[in-house]
Amino acid sequence: MLFSQNNPLKAGGIQADRRQFLVGSAAATGGLLIGFGSPGPVADAATKAATPNPFHAYVQIGSDNKVTIFSSLMDRGQGAYHGLATLVIEELGADWSQIHVTGAAGNAKLYGNLMWGGAAQGTGGSTSTAGSFDRYRIAGAAAREMLVQSAAKSWGVPAEDIKVAKGKISHASGKSASFGELASAAAKLPVPQNVALKKPEEWTEIGDTKRRRFDTAPKTNGTHTFTIDVKLPGMLTTVVAHGPTFGAKVKSFDAAEVISLE
Repeated sequence: MLFSQNNPLKAGGIQADRRQFLVGSAAATGGLLIGFGSPGPVADAATKAATPNPFHAYVQIGSDNKVTIFSSLMDRGQGAYHGLATLVIEELGADWSQIHVTGAAGNAKLYGNLMWGGAAQGTGGSTSTAGSFDRYRIAGAAAREMLVQSAAKSWGVPAEDIKVAKGKISHASGKSASFGELASAAAKLPVPQNVALKKPEEWTEIGDTKRRRFDTAPKTNGTHTFTIDVKLPGMLTTVVAHGPTFGAKVKSFDAAEVISLE
C-alpha cells in the first residue's frame, strides 16, 4: 500500500520543496519503497494504486536485500548513476554490492530537475549532482531511519544504540539483520517527519576519490545490458531504410502492413 504524508519532509531545515514523501510496501519483493511525489493527481493516483508503481519512488529495498535506486537522470557516460548511488549509500549505509541503478519513468511531476525549477525532467548543464544532492540523500536517510526503528521495535532496544554499516543493521547485544530482513516491517512504520543528514566531516563515500565507478567494469567487459540488448516477447525492430544512392528520394511505399499492426 502506498500513501503520502501531508507535510513535506524536512532535513536539517531543508524541505523537500513542493514534494510530498511517499513510502510503501513493494508488492513484487515484499520490501520498502520510498521517494517523493508531487501533490496533485499524479500523487493521488500513486496513493490509491493497489500495486505500488516502483517509478513513483527513488529507493526500493527488496526482501532479497537488493537496493534499487531509480534515477531521474540519464547517464550518458558522465557518471550520473554512480553519483546518485553515492548519495543514497552515504545516508542509507548500504554496501555497493547491494546497489542496482535503473532509469525512472519520464514524469516531470515526479522527477523534475530542481535546478530548472522542477517543471521539466532533464539531464544537462552540469545539474545532475546539484539538483539531486538533497533529494537522494533525504531518501536514503529516511529509509535508514525506518529500518533502524523497525530493528529497535523487533529487538526491544533503543534506536540510538543501533548501528548501520555496509548493508547490515546491528546492536551491541549481538543481534543483527540485513536490510532485506527488515524491509517489509519498516514499510509499515510512519514516515519520519525530520531526518538528520550527515555533516560533511562525517562523509565516507561522498568525495572518496579512490572509489571507482561501479558501472565501469560491466560497460567495458560486455556484461552490461544496453538498449540494443533488450529483447521482449513479440518485440519488433524498426530500422531506417536508406536510399541506395546519394540524393535518392522515396518514390513510393506500402504502409498497409504497418497500419494493420495492433
